[in-house]
Amino acid sequence: MSGLHIGSEKRPIGLYAAFEWAIPTLIAVYILRPYLDAFLSEAGKDHYSVLKRALVKLLEKIYGSTLEQRPLRRSLLFSVQSATRDGEQIKFVFPEGVDHETYSTMLDEIFGMLAEHHSMEEGDRLSDQISNSTMLGRTYYFEFSEGQKSWIVIDVNSEIEKRKLAEHPSKDDN
Repeated sequence: MSGLHIGSEKRPIGLYAAFEWAIPTLIAVYILRPYLDAFLSEAGKDHYSVLKRALVKLLEKIYGSTLEQRPLRRSLLFSVQSATRDGEQIKFVFPEGVDHETYSTMLDEIFGMLAEHHSMEEGDRLSDQISNSTMLGRTYYFEFSEGQKSWIVIDVNSEIEKRKLAEHPSKDDN
């Protein structure tokens, strides 16, 4: 075909590089503001246990009854998404290969953080974490810290640096 020229261009890693955990997961559960408002009422607290049981069953169906060692640290299969009081998007990225009890703990922690965030004006854990964080696109991403037993915001800038180092190790590393 005349006039067709194919070339490649090397580009520095930046925010336009895809992070696997930023790609939409296969199954995403959206927790919307009206649900959180209802959840904060007394009747909503009863519904939380129903929702949590349903999510734990869903996780059991997704991941099976036995743990698998998977090569990814963060799941591409399941996430929980919500929004801040100000409408900014939040995505809780679940890890791979943890037991069902840990998934249950993670769900408790998500609902606790979201309930605290939507019932307070300021000073809640979620607001404190995102106040000095960088969004990727229009979303804050969180991962579960097993050491802290809580969700922490993913530092996008640190992730970019890690990827740069992995793709271009320094000569001292050889």
